[in-house]
Amino acid sequence: MKQRFSELGLDRWRAEAGLLDETERAILRRRERLFIAWKAGKGILLLPLSTFRQLLNLVFLLADVERLHGAPRRRMIAGRGCVIDRQTWLVNGDSIELGDHVKVSAFSALVAGAEAKIMIGDYTILGPGVFVVAANHGIAKDGGIPIRYQAWNEKPVHIGSNVWIGANAVILPGSRIGDGAVIGAGAVVRGEVPPGCIAYSRGAGLNVRERQ
Repeated sequence: MKQRFSELGLDRWRAEAGLLDETERAILRRRERLFIAWKAGKGILLLPLSTFRQLLNLVFLLADVERLHGAPRRRMIAGRGCVIDRQTWLVNGDSIELGDHVKVSAFSALVAGAEAKIMIGDYTILGPGVFVVAANHGIAKDGGIPIRYQAWNEKPVHIGSNVWIGANAVILPGSRIGDGAVIGAGAVVRGEVPPGCIAYSRGAGLNVRERQ
């Protein structure tokens, strides 16, 4: 019979299967009591440190929620009846404008520029994981400045009223989506989608057709 705590499960199975004699069963019961005492002692010793770490992690988590959601949301312009799930990421809230009854679903991101705005009309729905961005990093090779620190290139994004944007769609800087349009799940939009049309990805391109 194994003597390590890590083998307790196997030895319990052996006892239930009748593979241990009385002496081995007594040793197993003693090891189980020692294991319980060891776990309890370890928990008591580590509880203060564990509690401190959990509190510290909670503070960092709340700080991130405030930075990425709370503060930008308070600065943005939003109409009546808007719903913005807490699991959304908002950047430059001063440059985000929502009409009435807009729905932004969980895990979406609205990344406005310092000046370039994201404007969304009334009754528009953004599905889960939608990414709307009005600014991209510069990617110039010359100058010796890493991409991480290059200035943003900004272009405003206009999304009309009564638009439905499917899950995980990406709306790139400078895009303009007309009223009543539907953007398919996973589509990448760059440029203009006319009012009342459906746009969806097929292969490397974006297909656009009239809504029926």
